[in-house]
Amino acid sequence: MFFTSTAISRAVRAAAARGEVRRIGPRLYARAGPDPVERVVARHRWSILAGYLPGAVVTDATAFTLSPAADRSLCVAAGAHRTIELPGLRLRARRGHGPLAGDTPFMDGLYLASEPRRFLENLRDTRARDGFRWTLGERAVGERLERVAAVRGPDALRELRDAARDLSGELGLPHAYTRLEALVARLLGARAVPGRDMPAPRFDGLPCDPGRVELFDVLLAALADRPAPARPASRATGTAQFAAWERRLSARVPEARPAGGPIPPGLVPGTMRQGRKRYAALAPGFPRAVFQAFLLSEVRPLPERNDEIARMRMNAELSAAGEQRIIVTAELRDAYADGLRMLSAAGDPRPFIAALDAAQAATAAIDWTNPPLETVSR
Repeated sequence: MFFTSTAISRAVRAAAARGEVRRIGPRLYARAGPDPVERVVARHRWSILAGYLPGAVVTDATAFTLSPAADRSLCVAAGAHRTIELPGLRLRARRGHGPLAGDTPFMDGLYLASEPRRFLENLRDTRARDGFRWTLGERAVGERLERVAAVRGPDALRELRDAARDLSGELGLPHAYTRLEALVARLLGARAVPGRDMPAPRFDGLPCDPGRVELFDVLLAALADRPAPARPASRATGTAQFAAWERRLSARVPEARPAGGPIPPGLVPGTMRQGRKRYAALAPGFPRAVFQAFLLSEVRPLPERNDEIARMRMNAELSAAGEQRIIVTAELRDAYADGLRMLSAAGDPRPFIAALDAAQAATAAIDWTNPPLETVSR
């Protein structure tokens, strides 16, 4: 995927005429390949957004979901109103403030609106037109504030409210702040107990993180609805042979950082219990392996090495079912890490499942009858 320029436009047109590249949108091309163009666009949506609207701030509904809306829209604040139509994707820019204090660098030069900013901007006065609305609206914002209260406690709500008050003047959103203040006051008044944190939701008698339980349900539904790949373990894949190949091919995967922040220690046992219940509902093999990999990486119940042990548990599930174990190679490391982030931040399980599917296919393609180079050299 690349953007053309005056210097290379003639060469790109010639390559398109030969069928070597295909046009995706204005100045945007991709190498010819078997994947549908919509899938290519979805895979590169953030770099495409950054190419068309460099330095834009991901905000409004997109700042919470980090995925396209029902009408395929991604929303940003930029220097001017603009809509860009692409196969399977619609980029919507509105005139708004650029990066402010607290906004964080995102992908490819984009910025992500800070938490106070995204709450305020989702309480702006907007109307739905042709099925599209820029903001989540008061009800959805209230639900997200309730999650903040449940997971992080009343002090986090107060800090969010105070930061939004300071920011509302800069954004010119006094009415949005009034709505936010009322929602916070309602939550504090309805649920606060003097001298105590707000109670977290309980399942089976144990408090847990409701946002993580929602992610578990999303992943459970995606895995239950998807035919599991049939890749039996090779008879030549002994423990020593696999370990040698794993040392040769595996890449160091950066430690995952759950988008929702660390789970308070008091909620970890209940959250793990809810995860295990959903894990048990899945078929053995690949579905359970994927769920295990996400569960430990997201909840992080151990003092250290959560991601490493998550992949070990993943392969233990595959071995128990007689299926091919997985090596996350250097070529697939970024896809694996990005898949974890997309599931954690946006509730989209597809990239994570696809990354592990590809990693298992690549591992199954290894000629296990030949030892890796490090074994030969000994």
